[in-house]
This record gives sequence, C-alpha cells and structure tokens, in this order.
Amino acid sequence: MGKTYRKHKGKWVTLEEFEKLTATNADPPSQDREGGPDTPPATDDSEQDTPPDAIELGPPTDDLEQKRLVAEARGVLEREDWREMGSFLAEHREEPTPKGTEDRKQALRDFIEAQ
Repeated sequence: MGKTYRKHKGKWVTLEEFEKLTATNADPPSQDREGGPDTPPATDDSEQDTPPDAIELGPPTDDLEQKRLVAEARGVLEREDWREMGSFLAEHREEPTPKGTEDRKQALRDFIEAQ
C-alpha cells in the first residue's frame, strides 16, 4: 500500500514527516544576521498539487456513489439517531424532512429502496 502524504507549508511530505514537523514546531532558526524580521520562504508556483507517486483517481462512478449512499443510509438507520437521520434526509432528498422518528426511519427505508 502507498504512503500517506500531507501538505506542510506548501510542500508534500509523508505523514510521518508531517507529524514530526508539527509535533516539534520545527521551524529553522532565522539566518538573518542583521536582526531584521524573518522573511517567509519564497513559494514556487510550479509545485505539484499531488505527491509525486500518488495515483490519480477519476471521479466516483454513479454506481459507486449509490452504493456509498445506501451504506451510509443503512448506518444512519442502524444507529437510530433522530438528528443524524434528519441531517441525512435533508442533505440527500428534495422532500421536507419528516418530524417523527418513525417517519424518518420510513423515509430512510424508502431512500434505500429507491437507490
């Protein structure tokens, strides 16, 4: 499996390097001998937006997106959290969100069946 990368100060670093850099706040000491203010390092606008060995994946297919939504809806239904059900329904349906818990459960079941 590939390495995980994070951006730190505009540069892609491995997750381990990122944790080291952020845990110690390892900013190099100022090299300014005249005692003037530190100047931020120049940024290279041509830097890559992705790590060098990252694999570019295309957008999710509609089929994968539907499966993800169904799995998410089932998880919400299992947890039976009234607020979470309402949030999911408000985000993924056009109709108004039902008020009662049983109505929200039924709306989630209908959503799952429709997918």
